[in-house]
This record gives sequence, structure tokens and C-alpha cells, in this order.
Amino acid sequence: MNWIRRFWNGKSRGKRALALAGGGVTGGMFEVGCLAALDQALPGFRTNEFDIYIGTSSGSLVASLVANGVTPEALAQTISSGSLDPYNLKRHHVLGQKAGRRLLRRGATIVKTVAKHLLKGIGPSFQEFVGRVQRDLPPGLYALDELEKFVREMFEAKGLSNRFEGLTHKLYVPAIDLDRAERVIFGDGALASVPISQAIAASSAIPGFFEPYGIGGRDYIDGGVGHVAHADIAIANGADLVVVINPIVPLVERRSSAREGNGHLYQRGLRYVLEQSARITSRRLLESALRQLQVEHPDVDLLLIEASPRDLLLFSNSTMSFEYSREAIESGFKTTMELLETKREEYAKTLARHRSRPTLRAVANLK
Repeated sequence: MNWIRRFWNGKSRGKRALALAGGGVTGGMFEVGCLAALDQALPGFRTNEFDIYIGTSSGSLVASLVANGVTPEALAQTISSGSLDPYNLKRHHVLGQKAGRRLLRRGATIVKTVAKHLLKGIGPSFQEFVGRVQRDLPPGLYALDELEKFVREMFEAKGLSNRFEGLTHKLYVPAIDLDRAERVIFGDGALASVPISQAIAASSAIPGFFEPYGIGGRDYIDGGVGHVAHADIAIANGADLVVVINPIVPLVERRSSAREGNGHLYQRGLRYVLEQSARITSRRLLESALRQLQVEHPDVDLLLIEASPRDLLLFSNSTMSFEYSREAIESGFKTTMELLETKREEYAKTLARHRSRPTLRAVANLK
């Protein structure tokens, strides 16, 4: 136990940061479960006491609540209970009461657009025809006004701050400026004056599913486009410990039983193929980014918590599957507890460099 005493007596070198990647509704719920597990397993390392919070897409809503002092346990209990508490995000809070009619109108627009161009003829190539059609298609199936309204009213009802400058801890919400093709960081510089609810909507604008979200004459899309977790923002702001939670990982094929059928993803259809492709790209982006950060900042500790590559729940229900919120929370809790058990000695040494004694005791005592 001498090494523990040496680390206890060490001085923390900087700030602690929490970076939450996107992942749709189930991804955000997975992150709630992960944070609840960290609080339970590491009572001296509370997730509400980080210095810096970074949230992307669905992770931005979770990060904003935790940065506001809402405990993951309270969120988990409220969401799992299915109560009407303002914290409990439901489908109509995102898609709105008129979402069905809006989708029908968009569908009709798409049909009319295709029909109009068919009357003109496909032309020399099918690709050219597709190019003509897509110019007249809507920029997304749904708008994010309802989500922004829900977050704004929920913050007000719970007495939370909807202002970045009103928080005790730093909160950063990255998004992508569509026309400039560059990352912006809400909560930083001139964008610190943007309401948190609007920043969350901008960072959550999944291309194709949602329209780009406009703020101040600029159009923004999902902060996860081209980036994952944005841990570099934390390091640039003085963090020497960054805990990254990533719900989006590729599904590792498993051979199903005869009763379940064949386990090949391609037999599940186009959506599964596209989903797997996107997840492979996302995971490689994260690996590359973390590897580069570790090379450039060898004094920074990066701890990664990810979903299981065999978790079909998170894979097949990643966008708007509100009905699986409880299961996603449980998955995050279980995954984190198992990770802390498997790597308890490694994490004990890492966390010991960043305060405090109760943290070490909790990690060392995991069964």
C-alpha cells in the first residue's frame, strides 16, 4: 500500500474533465447509467464536481444537467420510473405533437419532387437524376424547435441555469458550422452568450434526420460530424484528466442460435449496414484522436468508457428509441461497473494522481 500513500501525497496537476459523446436517445441514457455507476463506485470522485464538461449531441443534454448540479442517480431514477417529471424526456418533446403531419408533408414533398424529375426523364445517368432530385429535397425530416423548447422550459421549471456564464463549472457544447465546414464551441468566446438550450439543439442536428439548426444567421449540424467526444477542448482548457464516455461502437458479429436466425449484419437490411459503417468510422476517429492527444500531451490521463461491442440494444435503437431508456441506463451502469472491476488497479493509480483519498479506497474495494 506504499504506492497509494505516495499518490495520496501528490499534488493534482490541473483540472478534471468529463467528455460525453453523442449516441441518440439510448446513447444519452447509457451515459446517465455510466455516471451513476461512477458516483456509486467512486464516492470521492463525484461526477458533479468535475471542472470541465463537454457534451456532444445527446451527450450535450446530459452534460448540461450534470454541470448544473443534477446528479446522475436522480436522472436515472426519474427516467427509469417513467414519471412525468420535467427531466423525463419523451418522444413528443423532441419530435413534437405535429411530427407525424410534418413527416407526411415531407414525404409528399419527396414524392412530388421525384415525380417531377421523372417526367423530365432520367437523363444520361441515374446518378445525374439523383443529383437533380436531391437539390429539391428538404434539408431534414424534423426540426429541433421542440427539443430547444423542452430544454429551456425544463431548466426553468427545475431552477437550472440556461446560461453558460451562470454555471459554476465550465460547459462546452461543440457543433459544426455547415457552410464554413468548421467546428464551433458554444460556451466559449462570443458563443458563450448563446443559451444552452439552443446550443444543445445545434449540437443535436443529426444530418438528414433533423434540419440544420440556425442561430444568429449561421446553420449548425451535429457536433459528432467529423469528431467524437472532443477531448481536445478539455485539454486546451487545462484538464490533465479527461474521462471520455462513448456509446457509439461497432457491433461485433456474433453467431446467433438457430432460433434467433443468422447473425450476419447484412441480412438485417440496409439500415444495419449503414449503421455499422458509421460506427466503424466514428470509432476510428475516436481512436485516432485519443492516440494523437496522448502523444502530444503525455502528462494527461485519458480514461475511456465505452459500450460493449456486443450490445445490440444500443446498436439497433440509437436514435429515437425512448422506450428503451431504462434498459440503456442499466447497460451503462453494468458496463461501467464491470470496467472498474477489470481495471481497478490501473484506474486506482490514475485517479490517485487527481485527488482524493475516498476515490482510492472506493476503487481498491471493488469486488
